[in-house]
Amino acid sequence: SVLIRPIRQIRVLFFWESQEFHNRWGSGTILLVMTKPPARSESTEAAPLSRWDGILACALGLMALTLYFRTLAPGLLDGDAGEFQFAAWGFGLAHPTGYPLYLLLGGVWQHGLALFGADPAWALNLFSAVTAALTTALLFLTMRKIILGPTGVSRGVALFSAALFAVNPTFWSQALIAEVY
Repeated sequence: SVLIRPIRQIRVLFFWESQEFHNRWGSGTILLVMTKPPARSESTEAAPLSRWDGILACALGLMALTLYFRTLAPGLLDGDAGEFQFAAWGFGLAHPTGYPLYLLLGGVWQHGLALFGADPAWALNLFSAVTAALTTALLFLTMRKIILGPTGVSRGVALFSAALFAVNPTFWSQALIAEVY
């Protein structure tokens, strides 16, 4: 069986419409039950990351980047994305909260690609795609570390969940434009 390493030792139990519980606590009450952490043993420890995990993470990231590149927004956009495209080029800040790290890194990225003749608006869209692909690869590695069980099973679950995350419509749509969430 596949176990996920608990981050906190709290389990949430949901009780729905049982008559006895409803009379005592009310409908839809959530109970928090403190539990002892599982005993540490060899079988509950996650295996260390291997070279294959790094190869799979790189392959997953490259596949995600290829997908995002093929569907990338071609240039200047309206709304917040357009504001980010202009603010990053001038190393400025957009509306509050400003997203300074994204705009500073994006501005360096835009100016670097402008040396090769790339459109600055397209370059920032590509920056979002690259960071989204890196996120997908890092999600695979993180999931691989926290999922307990046989190596093949935890690797498969991590790969499947990271791939599903990469093609999630909301994440995919935001990976194609200069946007921060």
